Amino acid sequence: FLPAEEQGSDYEENVAAEAINDFLSSLKTEERVVFVRRYWFSDDVKEIAARMGFSESKVKALLFIPSSGKHYE
Repeated sequence: FLPAEEQGSDYEENVAAEAINDFLSSLKTEERVVFVRRYWFSDDVKEIAARMGFSESKVKALLFIPSSGKHYE
């Protein structure tokens, strides 16, 4: 990452990237893969379920992270 004294959009992008990485690293592997497939690759729930061998209900449940109380669907 950029040194703290760097300013501007590159610094802000790195801060955002660090926050996203921290969030993703806090997730269990299944939650992380489903989240990234949904919101980085824009896969729909049905596609993720087929790719992962999960039911659509499980994918939807994984997009709801109970420990944080946040819903990402």
